[in-house]
Amino acid sequence: MDDSFVMLAAWRRTRVQDDVRIRMAETFSGAAVSITITSVTDVLSFWVGAFTNFKSVQIFSIYTGTAVVMLYIYHITFFGACMAISGFREAQNRHALLGIRVKPKSEAHNHSLLYRVLCAGGISTTKPYEVEDNKDHAVMLFCRNVIAKNLNKVFFKVLVLLVFALYISVALWGLITHSKEGLERSRLSREDSYSVAYYNVEEKYFRRYPYRVQVVISGDYNYSDPKIRDEVESVISQMENTTYVAESLFTDSWLREFMPLVESNKLWYDINIDTEEDFIYNLEDLFLNSPSNPFYQDVVFNENRTRIIATRYVLQITNLGFIHEDTWMMQELRDICDRSFLNVTVFQPFFIFFDQFLVVADTTINAVVVAGVIMILVSLVFIPNPCCAIWVGFSIISIEVGVMGYMSLWGVSFDAISMINLIMCIGFSVDFSAHISYAYLSAKVNTPAERVEAALHDLGMPILQGSVSTVLGIIALSFAPSYIFVTFFKTIFLVMFFGACHGLFLLPVLLSLFGPASCSSKHHHEKDDDKERADPDPQLGASNYGFDYGIDLVAMPVEGGTSNGRISVVGTPAFDLTTPRTESGADSGERHTIQRQISPESDKDEGIVTSGDSSQQSSIGKTQGERFSQEAAVQRCRQLETPLKRRHPKRRHSVATETQRSPLPLFPFSPHRPAYRAQLSEFFPRESLSALPPLQTNIHNGGAEQSKREKRSSSSNRSSKHKPPATGGKRKSALPVAAFANPIFRKDEISRL
Repeated sequence: MDDSFVMLAAWRRTRVQDDVRIRMAETFSGAAVSITITSVTDVLSFWVGAFTNFKSVQIFSIYTGTAVVMLYIYHITFFGACMAISGFREAQNRHALLGIRVKPKSEAHNHSLLYRVLCAGGISTTKPYEVEDNKDHAVMLFCRNVIAKNLNKVFFKVLVLLVFALYISVALWGLITHSKEGLERSRLSREDSYSVAYYNVEEKYFRRYPYRVQVVISGDYNYSDPKIRDEVESVISQMENTTYVAESLFTDSWLREFMPLVESNKLWYDINIDTEEDFIYNLEDLFLNSPSNPFYQDVVFNENRTRIIATRYVLQITNLGFIHEDTWMMQELRDICDRSFLNVTVFQPFFIFFDQFLVVADTTINAVVVAGVIMILVSLVFIPNPCCAIWVGFSIISIEVGVMGYMSLWGVSFDAISMINLIMCIGFSVDFSAHISYAYLSAKVNTPAERVEAALHDLGMPILQGSVSTVLGIIALSFAPSYIFVTFFKTIFLVMFFGACHGLFLLPVLLSLFGPASCSSKHHHEKDDDKERADPDPQLGASNYGFDYGIDLVAMPVEGGTSNGRISVVGTPAFDLTTPRTESGADSGERHTIQRQISPESDKDEGIVTSGDSSQQSSIGKTQGERFSQEAAVQRCRQLETPLKRRHPKRRHSVATETQRSPLPLFPFSPHRPAYRAQLSEFFPRESLSALPPLQTNIHNGGAEQSKREKRSSSSNRSSKHKPPATGGKRKSALPVAAFANPIFRKDEISRL
């Protein structure tokens, strides 16, 4: 479900007024990298588990990794097609379930509360930019305005780092002091099964002599040879002398019973065992002559019963305490077998579990480390920034350590079941980190604080949706009377909780302190200076004709001219350009514009006349990686009361000449400029453009008197021949009359508005 939420979040950031094909293109361009990173990392993390020593883990890893591949294909094909169909439904304001046309919320005030909650939606055909119909989701606003705003404060940064230090300390303490290896037998049964009580009583009262171990010597050995018999006796004696094997009184050995019988009857019956044939004959005739003999099945002959091919001996285990002593006993017996030249094997049905105890810790650590390295490399490929890759890897390690530490405190042991979950958790942990890192790096803003706000606004909601939906999907397993299901719930819950906390709190703080923007911000102004010198007046360049950003604002001249260096910002393009209204002059219920005065001496570059790097963060442009709604634009207009200060006051030339190639399309034009008029006629009615007065002004030094060059330029502006302002020095430039942000409208659309 995580990829679905990411794609839906990208769809939600598109403009409802745009064509469905444009919205789909923007959705896939915004979500493709994120879902590809998560899918590739999930697949690789699962397929790493296919190289472990446990068959159950191999089967699970191969199956789940292949399923993730199919899910990725499903998302970019079938799910995308469903989104396109839903987009056409949204364009017609049809209900998601019933398919009937519904009214937008701005026009549904006269309907019942039930209708407004369950039916109303979409945008108005007559007022597509109505604030009430174009609001961001409440969770997105919460992530940006509450979480991100607080994380940008020093107090909360320090608090997050302190909480993280406490979190990792407790995790390491739990991992060191409370971790257990192995799967207890009682946990393989249902909690309400009688076998659980049996295993518990056995563990409590019968650990002194818990079980017996079989020693099998297989191979074509000649037991009539004294060297073979001595080696067999030596192996059994060494095992009896270990810590966890009882004395010889409890050992069942057919050889120890047969050899005294031969010695005691040798004189009476003339028994000879010097040859292999005589040894086998006397063994069958004197000792194994009845199936009732307890050693009858401890010797295996070949088909014609001429050779011994296998023998068995039984040892009694004793003095076992906790579960680790079982593995130590098994390893000690196997070491004795390895030192013998005979083919000796020790076996007990519980050894299957003890084998897991020996390798589960090392196998888990190796799988986690290898998968973590692969995750970092994949993240570096899709997010080509070393800082982000390092912090993604750090988050993966931190989440895995936290899961292992806290699951130990929660009573989960390291076994094959938890190892499967830990390998699966690697893929889950990288999802949150990759989403936030990519959103932070690709944000169309400069400062770390703005990048944090943009990242959390865009992907904070998908992270919350993915983590909460995953926990809700498996919460039923917590009530199952099975250790396997409960363990699965505990590990997935921990990784989802810690992953969401890392993505929403820790990683934004680390990126804002040590991320790419904070590392490179000190060089930002120097790079902008070079760009400005390379393109001294890009207002006249073709790059300004790209319409890509979604603020519906237009800069209009203030009535009475601009000799004081002040201009007016008018909200929303849906108005008659020839008759802009003020906020107080708008009629009730009529779509109106909002005028506010700004000055070139303002504190910040607001995108009307921009300089250098601040054009990237213009409030009229694509601020903080999002498309402003009309409500945000109006709110921003009301903040434009303070004077503008030039970012570089020592420069001689005008602020208006310092505009670098900006994401905002800036149009210096007059009705007598055919080229600019032709460009604007693609978007606005011709009658509106023809009524606009020409404007030529100088805002240098707060509205000083025009120079001779300005007067010549102003006079030429009133004629059909116009020359662009000269460059260099104290160059005076034409103030842009209109700054259009994303006027992607056809003529008929503007006329209808």
